[in-house]
Amino acid sequence: MKYHLSHLPEVQAAIDAAEACSTIEQLTTAIHAFDAHEVCRTPAMPGRPGSRFAGANPVMILGKSPAATESGTGVPFSGPAGQVLREEMATAGYDLEACWITGATPWRARKDNTPNATQLAISRPFLMREIKLVRPDVIVALGQKAHEALFQVAENLGDKPGTALTLAIDGDAFAVRPMWCHAAVMYRRPELSGVFRQHFHDAAAAHPDAFAGIAALPLAA
Repeated sequence: MKYHLSHLPEVQAAIDAAEACSTIEQLTTAIHAFDAHEVCRTPAMPGRPGSRFAGANPVMILGKSPAATESGTGVPFSGPAGQVLREEMATAGYDLEACWITGATPWRARKDNTPNATQLAISRPFLMREIKLVRPDVIVALGQKAHEALFQVAENLGDKPGTALTLAIDGDAFAVRPMWCHAAVMYRRPELSGVFRQHFHDAAAAHPDAFAGIAALPLAA
């Protein structure tokens, strides 16, 4: 597959390292060992630390990058915005800890917890390999940077949240549901809270088996 900025030696090194991995354990090791660029020399959080999921074809929750809290605890979505995500999902009837949790980049972004184009380009081969290995039934992409990491398109999400998209990786197709970033929901909770939860219900209607596996409470009608 084609990768953005693949002419950069750091991106090509990431492609080579990711494609050499045939298990999540190998991918985790490769991410921790990768240091071809300064953006990769911060604490890495590959895979899904803190997740209890042990089944097949899970719901994958894709954020953007570890914040200061996540880098300290090693647990994704453990900061204030992450707590909002947990609360909103629980109110909707779903358990974040039952999902496969990951990020657009496993390394902490230098500015405002927002990865730049170079960091996303270096991280994307590892993310694509992770998706291929995990084979999620549906990917919930939280916010613009998660969407950009998947589709290599820097654009305003506009009316995309809640819609059904498809990600192609080497001939395989994966369902994607873009949603508002949980940080945006935190700052605009009165406005976005109900819409955010409805998007989860709409995704569950389209992927009932996957979402039944993350149900913490009886699913709302």
